[in-house]
Amino acid sequence: MKHTFMLIIVFSLLAMTMMSCGAREEPGSRSDKNYTGSGTLNPMNDPNGVREFLSEHHIANGDIYLKEGKVYINIVGLNNEVNRLLADRYKAGTYQTVNVTHSIEELQEAQQKLFSLGLFDKLNLYSSELDTLNNRIIITMPDANEAEVRLEIEQSIDPELLSFVIQKADVDVNPGIVGYVTKIDNQSALVVNPTSRKLNETRTEYYDAIWVSNIPSNIEVGQNVNVWFKGEIATSYPGQGTASKITISETQKPVKALLTREEAIRKALQDKDIANINILVVKDVSYDEKSAMWTIRYKSAVITDGVLEEHTIQIPDK
Repeated sequence: MKHTFMLIIVFSLLAMTMMSCGAREEPGSRSDKNYTGSGTLNPMNDPNGVREFLSEHHIANGDIYLKEGKVYINIVGLNNEVNRLLADRYKAGTYQTVNVTHSIEELQEAQQKLFSLGLFDKLNLYSSELDTLNNRIIITMPDANEAEVRLEIEQSIDPELLSFVIQKADVDVNPGIVGYVTKIDNQSALVVNPTSRKLNETRTEYYDAIWVSNIPSNIEVGQNVNVWFKGEIATSYPGQGTASKITISETQKPVKALLTREEAIRKALQDKDIANINILVVKDVSYDEKSAMWTIRYKSAVITDGVLEEHTIQIPDK
């Protein structure tokens, strides 16, 4: 009987301890429990003092914010013990505790990853900010390739930490360049316009060529693409620019041909002489049904006076 009585006391004490210290709020919920604390301080007078207090007591938190004349304190794993601790320091009615999932350190680390992994430039993101109120990182991004961009970000950063704001990309009516993709290197594509333009009286045959970054994963050599750009284009030759939008022209395949136009161009690039051309201009691609041969006319683009020499290669349709 004595042992039974002692066990009842022990279990009662454990239950009381769990009720006082272990009761936690649901994430995102506010604690409206009225504790009769002895707090007299108004956190509005010293918001940074709230942060220091949380740090001194090793209370994981998602930072604080001001709203409706109160200081809102985001607590990770909010429980009765933390509520009582704050009530004994701050005057009732001057603050509000909110249970959150992520600490400010987690959010800051996630935001820093966008830069350290090079995702900001690679994915053409507009901005990122800490959303203390919603306990998230807000990423503002263009609508181009939205699904692929989100997937790549979420492979490196926990999706639970993120919120996305999608903005319509500032796209001109006309693309910045239209041409063939002749090379792909390090997630950039060299796009060369097959139509020349006149630079001056002596340089009458100039071909626009730009290394385009921020390309989607479905871009391949041989495709004819339309590219819109965000920001300035570097004035080197070839130029360098970041795509805000890329569209692929419809694949062309003659009725009796086995290869598509893109495939014929890729086969032509297997030729050593063509593969070594720095800036390949695909002037024309044609197919002859009788011979089952593709004929590709091409040039090597350089900035020079006069007319560039044209070459031809034939590719069997197989």
